[in-house]
Amino acid sequence: MVLTVAIQLRLMQAGLRPLVEGVLAGLNYAVGFVVLQRFHLMLAIKQPPMTAATLASLVRAHNRADRLDRMTEFTVSVCSSQFAAAAANVIFVFIGAFILGYLWHLGAGREFLGIREARHLFQTLSPPNGGTVIYAALTGGLLWLAAMIGGWFDNWVVIHRLPQAIADHRQGRRFGRERLARFAGSLSRNAAGWGTSISLGFLLGLTPVFGMMLGVPLDVRHVTLSSGMLALACASLDGWFSSGWFFWTIASIATLFVLNLSVSFFLALYTAARAYGVERRELAVLGMRLLRRLLSTPLDFVLPERFEVQDSGLRDQD
Repeated sequence: MVLTVAIQLRLMQAGLRPLVEGVLAGLNYAVGFVVLQRFHLMLAIKQPPMTAATLASLVRAHNRADRLDRMTEFTVSVCSSQFAAAAANVIFVFIGAFILGYLWHLGAGREFLGIREARHLFQTLSPPNGGTVIYAALTGGLLWLAAMIGGWFDNWVVIHRLPQAIADHRQGRRFGRERLARFAGSLSRNAAGWGTSISLGFLLGLTPVFGMMLGVPLDVRHVTLSSGMLALACASLDGWFSSGWFFWTIASIATLFVLNLSVSFFLALYTAARAYGVERRELAVLGMRLLRRLLSTPLDFVLPERFEVQDSGLRDQD
């Protein structure tokens, strides 16, 4: 993610045409997310919108009173695990980006970002900037949309039996049956993750371009990526800690995390609940229970074993 952030900042400084910059930014994000997927690593805020299938199984498998209790506990567990994942993402990406900025200064003899660029980045990502709140909520919606696309692609692969078609393809004589079988198995296991990662990357990269085409100021604010950008800005400013820039950084990261998580998870919860006929009144009761639960009990940073998060998106198993 540190490398992804560094490449993105260089693309922003390159002065490319908006569409070219958007496509390259989307490709940069997509490659980074797919690499994380390949090594089974977790990107904070990517998990909540992918829990709709598990929520749906809780909705349909229990009576009204019991499922509200179980959904409440499950949601609190997701929030807990996401807090832990986000803390790890933010801490290590921030440290890694700061170290990159320091090494860049030692090797190149100048800062990774100019002072004017670093100050502008802080002002752009700071909470008092009204756009930050809107863009962070919009990013939560994009996270949910990417998970929906990943789930749709997973279903499409299953319905059309694409892994079997690849494994039995006549080109197996040329490329090797074992190689095609391995690729087919990998596609079957990772279809949802690949679909989500690639679609999320291009959604993040192209949303500002779409906004420019429509004449609407649109941008994205992902907590992990923004943390890396803020760290590189800190590394480029003298006295960044004593002058208060650090506290602006903490406030910005906290704002992005809350909005990314809440919007993406709410949309996933609403989608799963409505798909299984849960009434809006019941959702309102669930919301009140969640609020009381989160305010009254400290979060445990472990996902209970009795809940199984399905990372395969919205695979249709009926």
